[in-house]
Amino acid sequence: MRRTLVLILGVFALTLAPAAYGQTQVSTLTNGLSTFVNNATASLPFASAAGLDWSDAYIGSIVGVPPHFGIGIVTGATTIPGKNLNPLISALGGSLPYSDLPIPLAAVNARIGGFLLPFDVGLKVGTIPGGVTLNNYTISYQNYGFDVRYALFQGEPLLPDVSVGGGVDYFSSEITTPTLSSSASYSDGNGHTLGVGSPNAVLDLSALTFEAKLQVSKSLLILTPYLGLSGLVGSSTAKATVNATVTGVNSTTWSVPGLSSTGFSQSNSQAAFGLKVYGGTSINLFVFKLDLQGMYSFLDGAYGGTIGARFQL
Repeated sequence: MRRTLVLILGVFALTLAPAAYGQTQVSTLTNGLSTFVNNATASLPFASAAGLDWSDAYIGSIVGVPPHFGIGIVTGATTIPGKNLNPLISALGGSLPYSDLPIPLAAVNARIGGFLLPFDVGLKVGTIPGGVTLNNYTISYQNYGFDVRYALFQGEPLLPDVSVGGGVDYFSSEITTPTLSSSASYSDGNGHTLGVGSPNAVLDLSALTFEAKLQVSKSLLILTPYLGLSGLVGSSTAKATVNATVTGVNSTTWSVPGLSSTGFSQSNSQAAFGLKVYGGTSINLFVFKLDLQGMYSFLDGAYGGTIGARFQL
């Protein structure tokens, strides 16, 4: 997570480094910012939907001996493709140290079997109340979700289990830099200067996502390999804000989005869709399971991975 924060905040630190850009460079910078907020939203449903998939397509009924339920923790990351950040980085004369931008994941998840009908219900909660501070950078994080899965086929003893399900996920993250002592000055070549002093930057990401999924799994001794496919639809928002003491705002020269004497910002909210494939295996040790999963988003090329540990009956 620390490397992730350094990457994200490093991008914004570049925007605040002392420089003397002309109006063409300022336009390139704002176009890069626009590319990020417009395209990052496509990857947020993928990020919000992570963290609730277990290896078992169906865990069994709560009524029985033993009753079927479980609770565990999961951590990992999904990504925003680097192509959405590269225009901004290039406009600043820099380069992205990683090919893609990772978004961390950490949550507690639980699942309980149903009764009468072959279904189960899952829940995840991931939050850092009030945020935490790392190297003077502050990050807050929330990821909540639930789903219901119905067993289409219970394949004991030789065939796999197959389930279908649906759920809702909510994800949000805010990352804030410390206030910097450096300043930037932008000139249009016609005597107009835009000064940006004592800045700090904030990146806000959020998504509310509805998910429909199909999963196949099969228990093989101490392993339970599985494969799933899910369709995602929802609303996503990406916003980037630079808070600063800005001088020269009254000039009509500047086309910086949201420009005022206290900074500038740009945001985008839109419907977003996703098609995710996921799979992996759990290692089963009596009532404890270690789950390894990889995932990929077909529509934008985002990818991710998680590792989870749980107690399950």
